[in-house]
Amino acid sequence: MTGKFPATYKEYPSAYGFGKCITITELLNKAGYHTGHFGKWHIGPEVKSGTYGIDSINAVDEGVRMKKKDRYGE
Repeated sequence: MTGKFPATYKEYPSAYGFGKCITITELLNKAGYHTGHFGKWHIGPEVKSGTYGIDSINAVDEGVRMKKKDRYGE
């Protein structure tokens, strides 16, 4: 999302986000593109439209994943 290697962040991006780093989706959004994220959300704690310049977010709910895990005994 930022071009920066994830291990170089002070805190891991999946739990804390990207801090003040600019993401590619923010640059695309400023250039007039509409952006979206669909699937697992491992890029920070906040999941709402506008985060990191993403217009449409349809992230997989963690609770749904847990139910599937219980159902299939994984």
